[in-house]
Amino acid sequence: MTDKRELSTEELRKVEAETRKLEQEIELEQAKSEAEILKLKAEARKADFEADQLETVLAVAKLERDAIARLHAETNASDKYNHVYHFTGSVDAGSVDKCVKQLNIWRRTGAKNIEIIFSSGGGSVIDGLELYDFIQILKREGIHVTTGSLGMAASMAGILLQAGNTRWVGKEAWVLIHEIQAGMMGSMGQMEDRIEWLKRIQGRILDIFAERTKTAAEEGTAGKPFSRKTLETNWKRKDWWLSSDECLRGGIVDEVR
Repeated sequence: MTDKRELSTEELRKVEAETRKLEQEIELEQAKSEAEILKLKAEARKADFEADQLETVLAVAKLERDAIARLHAETNASDKYNHVYHFTGSVDAGSVDKCVKQLNIWRRTGAKNIEIIFSSGGGSVIDGLELYDFIQILKREGIHVTTGSLGMAASMAGILLQAGNTRWVGKEAWVLIHEIQAGMMGSMGQMEDRIEWLKRIQGRILDIFAERTKTAAEEGTAGKPFSRKTLETNWKRKDWWLSSDECLRGGIVDEVR
């Protein structure tokens, strides 16, 4: 049996020192491990936060893309983008000027098809004839102008309805045709002169209607086209309201929608 030798004081101190050193190294490694774990956790939290941020950015970007796509779709489907002008209210200098300006923009930007939809009780003959002539200019330049009506095209609006290459009315729309209405003041001679001038205008308007009904007859869209005499007889001293079917049959329009 081997005898155990007791360690000297110096050796005991050395063992204790090495033990403390080893414990310190272990504690240091543990601290490093804990610090590394904390670092990894922090980086994981940061990554999660950045992932959430990215997800939010992507979601916002998708919403913005969808909104832009909807805006483009709505713009592309809008009447203005498709060169459709709604002429509502009275025919006067202001409404005609507004319409001409918009038609001119479409004309200068290369529009090949323009549609004007009238929902109007009529108004000034001279202002209306300005728009009528401008539409003829567009047609001569090769622009196809469609004129239509929803609700009603009365008086001057009914004349403007005749301006397009193609004319249509809604099924429940009405067209009013009547003699020129005008008030006047002045001497007897001045009023007589004005009456003669109004008669000349009225004759031109009858020519417009008669020419369009004749064209409708030639193209086969009118069942029983109105002659110039029929037009003059029926509008004399009264309001002549025409339903959509009557307009189509008489050649006042080319189709009912």
